[in-house]
Amino acid sequence: MKTIFAIVSTVIIAGCVYNTLERNLILHDKPLSVIRSNIQGKWKLQYVKGGLCANCAGPVRHNPYMIIDNDRIVFGDDSLSVVVDTIIVWKKDKDIFNDSTFLLSYRYSKGYAYPYYQIVDRIQNGTLVIIDNAYDAFYYYYTQ
Repeated sequence: MKTIFAIVSTVIIAGCVYNTLERNLILHDKPLSVIRSNIQGKWKLQYVKGGLCANCAGPVRHNPYMIIDNDRIVFGDDSLSVVVDTIIVWKKDKDIFNDSTFLLSYRYSKGYAYPYYQIVDRIQNGTLVIIDNAYDAFYYYYTQ
Protein backbone atom coordinates (compact mmCIF):
# COMPACT_ATOMS: atom_id res chain seq x y z
CA MET A 1 0.00 0.00 0.00
CA LYS A 2 2.84 2.39 0.87
CA THR A 3 4.45 1.63 -2.49
CA ILE A 4 1.30 2.54 -4.42
CA PHE A 5 0.95 5.76 -2.40
CA ALA A 6 4.59 6.63 -3.11
CA ILE A 7 4.18 6.00 -6.85
CA VAL A 8 0.96 8.03 -7.07
CA SER A 9 2.53 10.90 -5.07
CA THR A 10 5.59 10.91 -7.32
CA VAL A 11 3.45 11.04 -10.46
CA ILE A 12 1.37 13.92 -9.08
CA ILE A 13 4.44 15.91 -7.97
CA ALA A 14 6.19 15.25 -11.29
CA GLY A 15 3.08 16.49 -13.11
CA CYS A 16 3.09 19.71 -11.08
CA VAL A 17 6.79 20.31 -11.77
CA TYR A 18 6.24 19.64 -15.48
CA ASN A 19 3.39 22.18 -15.63
CA THR A 20 5.51 24.82 -13.88
CA LEU A 21 8.40 24.33 -16.28
CA GLU A 22 5.98 24.39 -19.19
CA ARG A 23 4.86 27.88 -18.18
CA ASN A 24 8.33 29.37 -18.75
CA LEU A 25 8.33 30.13 -22.44
CA ILE A 26 9.78 32.80 -24.71
CA LEU A 27 7.00 33.69 -27.15
CA HIS A 28 8.19 36.63 -29.27
CA ASP A 29 10.29 34.36 -31.52
CA LYS A 30 7.69 31.60 -31.90
CA PRO A 31 5.24 30.85 -34.73
CA LEU A 32 1.83 32.48 -34.44
CA SER A 33 0.14 29.18 -33.58
CA VAL A 34 2.38 28.77 -30.50
CA ILE A 35 1.82 32.36 -29.37
CA ARG A 36 -1.95 32.11 -29.78
CA SER A 37 -2.28 28.76 -28.02
CA ASN A 38 -0.31 29.94 -24.97
CA ILE A 39 -2.17 33.20 -24.30
CA GLN A 40 -5.76 31.95 -24.42
CA GLY A 41 -7.94 32.51 -21.37
CA LYS A 42 -8.53 35.09 -18.67
CA TRP A 43 -5.51 37.01 -17.37
CA LYS A 44 -5.43 39.31 -14.34
CA LEU A 45 -3.19 42.38 -14.57
CA GLN A 46 -0.74 42.32 -11.65
CA TYR A 47 1.35 45.41 -12.40
CA VAL A 48 2.62 47.71 -15.14
CA LYS A 49 6.20 49.00 -15.46
CA GLY A 50 7.86 51.33 -17.90
CA GLY A 51 6.96 54.46 -19.74
CA LEU A 52 9.11 57.53 -19.22
CA CYS A 53 10.13 56.18 -15.81
CA ALA A 54 11.41 52.80 -16.97
CA ASN A 55 11.53 51.11 -13.55
CA CYS A 56 8.45 52.72 -12.03
CA ALA A 57 5.43 50.49 -11.41
CA GLY A 58 2.03 52.04 -11.91
CA PRO A 59 -0.89 51.40 -9.55
CA VAL A 60 -3.31 48.62 -10.46
CA ARG A 61 -6.83 49.23 -9.16
CA HIS A 62 -10.21 47.56 -9.52
CA ASN A 63 -8.83 44.16 -10.63
CA PRO A 64 -8.21 44.79 -14.33
CA TYR A 65 -8.33 41.74 -16.57
CA MET A 66 -7.78 40.65 -20.15
CA ILE A 67 -9.60 37.77 -21.84
CA ILE A 68 -8.24 36.30 -25.06
CA ASP A 69 -10.53 33.87 -26.85
CA ASN A 70 -9.17 32.86 -30.24
CA ASP A 71 -8.76 36.22 -32.01
CA ARG A 72 -11.04 38.18 -29.69
CA ILE A 73 -9.68 40.37 -26.87
CA VAL A 74 -11.63 41.84 -23.97
CA PHE A 75 -10.32 44.29 -21.35
CA GLY A 76 -12.25 45.22 -18.25
CA ASP A 77 -12.21 45.67 -14.49
CA ASP A 78 -14.48 45.50 -11.44
CA SER A 79 -15.29 49.22 -11.63
CA LEU A 80 -16.03 49.84 -15.31
CA SER A 81 -16.87 46.30 -16.43
CA VAL A 82 -15.93 45.73 -20.09
CA VAL A 83 -13.90 48.59 -21.57
CA VAL A 84 -12.63 47.00 -24.80
CA ASP A 85 -14.20 44.11 -26.71
CA THR A 86 -12.69 43.75 -30.16
CA ILE A 87 -10.83 41.56 -32.64
CA ILE A 88 -7.09 40.87 -32.60
CA VAL A 89 -5.27 41.42 -35.89
CA TRP A 90 -1.89 39.69 -35.95
CA LYS A 91 0.80 41.48 -37.94
CA LYS A 92 4.20 39.97 -38.78
CA ASP A 93 6.64 42.86 -38.49
CA LYS A 94 9.81 44.11 -36.79
CA ASP A 95 9.33 45.21 -33.21
CA ILE A 96 11.07 48.02 -31.32
CA PHE A 97 13.93 45.62 -30.54
CA ASN A 98 14.37 44.99 -34.29
CA ASP A 99 13.20 41.37 -33.95
CA SER A 100 10.77 39.86 -36.42
CA THR A 101 7.66 38.85 -34.50
CA PHE A 102 3.89 38.65 -34.65
CA LEU A 103 2.49 41.84 -33.14
CA LEU A 104 -0.82 41.68 -31.33
CA SER A 105 -2.87 44.53 -32.75
CA TYR A 106 -6.33 45.82 -31.86
CA ARG A 107 -8.34 49.00 -32.01
CA TYR A 108 -9.92 50.58 -28.97
CA SER A 109 -13.68 50.08 -29.18
CA LYS A 110 -14.56 53.68 -28.33
CA GLY A 111 -13.23 55.07 -31.60
CA TYR A 112 -9.54 55.66 -30.92
CA ALA A 113 -8.18 56.22 -34.43
CA TYR A 114 -4.92 54.26 -34.22
CA PRO A 115 -4.43 50.58 -33.48
CA TYR A 116 -2.43 49.41 -30.48
CA TYR A 117 0.56 47.19 -31.31
CA GLN A 118 1.96 44.97 -28.61
CA ILE A 119 4.68 42.32 -28.35
CA VAL A 120 3.69 39.06 -26.69
CA ASP A 121 7.09 38.59 -25.11
CA ARG A 122 7.12 35.63 -22.73
CA ILE A 123 5.55 33.63 -19.96
CA GLN A 124 7.88 33.53 -16.96
CA ASN A 125 6.91 31.65 -13.80
CA GLY A 126 3.30 31.71 -15.01
CA THR A 127 3.35 35.49 -15.67
CA LEU A 128 2.51 36.68 -19.18
CA VAL A 129 4.57 39.70 -20.21
CA ILE A 130 3.20 41.95 -22.96
CA ILE A 131 5.14 45.01 -24.13
CA ASP A 132 3.86 48.06 -26.01
CA ASN A 133 5.58 48.20 -29.39
CA ALA A 134 6.66 51.79 -28.84
CA TYR A 135 9.63 53.60 -27.39
CA ASP A 136 9.29 54.24 -23.65
CA ALA A 137 7.10 51.15 -23.69
CA PHE A 138 4.91 49.95 -20.87
CA TYR A 139 5.41 46.34 -19.78
CA TYR A 140 2.20 44.59 -18.64
CA TYR A 141 2.44 41.62 -16.25
CA TYR A 142 -0.56 39.23 -16.17
CA THR A 143 -1.30 36.02 -14.30
CA GLN A 144 -4.13 33.54 -14.84
